[in-house]
Amino acid sequence: MAGACGRRALWLALWLPAVAGKSREGIVNNIEYVWPLVVMRATLERDKGETQDKVDELRRTVAEIGHKGFEFYLNKVLPKELKKDKDFAADFALEDESRWNKGFFRWQKRVYSMVTGIGVEEILWDGKPVPQLPGDELHSSKHMQSTVKKILGHMAAYKKASEATVDPSAKRFRFIPWVEVYRAGEFQVSHTHTGSPVVGILALRCNGKQRMSFEDPRGVNPPFGWKHHIDFREGDLIMFPSWASHLMEPNRGNGTNVFLSFAVQAREGIRDFDWEDDGTGSYVKKMEKMLRAKKKDPSRERSEL
Repeated sequence: MAGACGRRALWLALWLPAVAGKSREGIVNNIEYVWPLVVMRATLERDKGETQDKVDELRRTVAEIGHKGFEFYLNKVLPKELKKDKDFAADFALEDESRWNKGFFRWQKRVYSMVTGIGVEEILWDGKPVPQLPGDELHSSKHMQSTVKKILGHMAAYKKASEATVDPSAKRFRFIPWVEVYRAGEFQVSHTHTGSPVVGILALRCNGKQRMSFEDPRGVNPPFGWKHHIDFREGDLIMFPSWASHLMEPNRGNGTNVFLSFAVQAREGIRDFDWEDDGTGSYVKKMEKMLRAKKKDPSRERSEL
């Protein structure tokens, strides 16, 4: 799907041809696209009178804030976590290069809880303890607030493409952000984010040498098991269902990439969300095609004497 603002929606779908029915004009073949994975790629839009340079400056500023928070976590917070939480320290020692962003995300959930007053168990919680160590300027930044506003401006387009159970006209959303930072060679293993109708990621700073991959929701067995890859460009905004299994491939460049990930929920968070009613998972797209038989060519018919 393409629009004036450069949005593109990708359909990755399992299609099943239904029983064909006859009509006066030919055969009607009903096709249902079951369990589609709707991925929308867009960019931050300019406000009225705003230049692209201003949008780029906004993105770079948020990237600097996020990178600064990552360095603060590594140098100030992580050493305390490893000292106080022996179970976390043992798991951390055995982890791969995903551990830096996993730990950073763990801490950011606590910061978000302290800033908003929302219980940490409601914030993409995996059942594991979260450290009580404050210290982050992301949420108080006016640049971050402007970025969130621009991201939410794409919600109506994503809902139209995916039937996500979120109301773009609602005055209040629960927007849960976290920063991911990938130094050379670092990556994130396959994972999902539950409890939200929509999640996404914004490439704040990117060297063009790292990509995101979505795993086939139909399973890993042939003829399925495909992966869809997205090569990031700076400013790319990717939105997709929270249940979609995805991963960040290794940063193949020398620079450090900074991304803003987020989950969008209704006002009451997980209490307003029921996976059984999730439009992104239960959505069935139906199409009708008219298949007409070609007229026979009398000159090519074989006659019998």
